[in-house]
Amino acid sequence: MKNMCSVISEILGGSQFWATFVGIIIAAVIGNYYWAKQHQKQLKRDLELDFFKRLNGVIYDLMIALTTASSDYFTVFNNLKYHVRNPELFKFNSLEERGKMLNNFNSLGIKISIFFSEIEGNEIIIFRYIHYRKFFTFKMEEIDNISHECMADLVDVNAKLTSEEGFSKFANKCKIAQDKYTCFIAYLHDYRNELMNYFMADLFGRKMPERVPIDPIFQPLNKVATKEAVEEEERRRNANLTNGING
Repeated sequence: MKNMCSVISEILGGSQFWATFVGIIIAAVIGNYYWAKQHQKQLKRDLELDFFKRLNGVIYDLMIALTTASSDYFTVFNNLKYHVRNPELFKFNSLEERGKMLNNFNSLGIKISIFFSEIEGNEIIIFRYIHYRKFFTFKMEEIDNISHECMADLVDVNAKLTSEEGFSKFANKCKIAQDKYTCFIAYLHDYRNELMNYFMADLFGRKMPERVPIDPIFQPLNKVATKEAVEEEERRRNANLTNGING
């Protein structure tokens, strides 16, 4: 086998100097190419890990805010329950309860905005998971709707809300709200683990296990938010929006 310098020497008419010189240039170009590729790979890796580190903190803060807001529905339900059973002994200030819920919900809104901003501002890094971002948007809309329904009921605790039927309906809304908050927290846990596996599994040689739900209502994110399911839900919502405008 002839080495590179020998081949170049033959091409250049036997000039060893020029053959060596050209060989050095070619080797330098090839070396620079591989260095650039390695540098690009390392830069990509650094951006990914830096993004995950930031997002991990954002997710943690959001989970705390969701837990705080969710606990309000348990508290207000129980306070109203005791008031309905014994209104003389257990007082219930609906506006005060609503004010607490609204404050925590507004704080949650800030954390949600930060969460979506962090994802959307770096979506090229996790483009393969864009359907999860859409799914979280759908779920947050559901939380927003049921939360405002509950808070609207607390504007005035009249005979309708404190009646057996009215209280039962309100209790059901509180249960729905708590379940939706809990689901969202579980989905965030799944999302964080999936990103952790995507970015770090090769580095550490192991993966975080998939969450196994005790209650079937809290299915893992990758089971309920498949690309197909999210796309179908997006089409349905867009169709409803179009029909609403045209109607």
